[in-house]
Amino acid sequence: MWVKYTLVLQEDTVTYTIQLFGLTLYKKQVQAKDIIKVTFKRISWKTQVAVIKTPSGLPIRVALFKPEAIFQDLVTFCDEYDVAYTKTKDYRILEKMG
Repeated sequence: MWVKYTLVLQEDTVTYTIQLFGLTLYKKQVQAKDIIKVTFKRISWKTQVAVIKTPSGLPIRVALFKPEAIFQDLVTFCDEYDVAYTKTKDYRILEKMG
C-alpha cells in the first residue's frame, strides 16, 4: 500500500503517523493531558470513527484502522488517563451489532 496510517497508544501518549512510500509526511504526538475530547461516531453504514480533538492543529481522525479493536483500546486509554469522550447514538448501535 502506498499510503500508511498508523496510530500508536503508548503509556500516556497517542502517536499518529501518515507515511507515503515509507517516508513520513505527518507525525503528531499528543499527551493524554493535552487531549480535549474524543468523539466516537458512525460514518457510512457500518464504519466507526473516532475524532481526537486537541488544542492546536487538526483533529486526529481514526477510521478504517485494523484491527478494529483500536476503538476499544482508545476507550480504555480514555478511561485510564481521564480523557473526556462521548459516543453518539449511532456509534453505540454499531457497538451492539459487534
